Amino acid sequence: YFKYEGSSPAGSHKPNTAVPQAYYNAKEGVKNVVTETGAGQWGSSLAFASSLFGLDCEVWQVANSYHQKPYRRLMMQTWGAKVHPSPSDLTEAGRKILESDPSSPGSLGIAISEAVEVAARNEDT
Repeated sequence: YFKYEGSSPAGSHKPNTAVPQAYYNAKEGVKNVVTETGAGQWGSSLAFASSLFGLDCEVWQVANSYHQKPYRRLMMQTWGAKVHPSPSDLTEAGRKILESDPSSPGSLGIAISEAVEVAARNEDT
């Protein structure tokens, strides 16, 4: 058995779950999806899936990866996603981290905190 993911638009197996999640969210009337991503595979997959169903997509990417992987970020943006380095000054969670450590490299925990904060304050997300 050989698992080849090179033909996947997002570069991994993750669109296998991102596409149905975007489909069912669109079917339920959701307008925006928000997520976190580390290296960018999940963010790329959700950005790709969102583009198929007309959803807006916002991705909070761990800051180190955001800066080290500009092409992954570009891929997400090409599919229409807004991509932010995490921590950011756009959320309360991000601002608290940046207050205590302005050069924080970020983490998945911080990124998901920012994504959840944005989703919680927007009914259509």
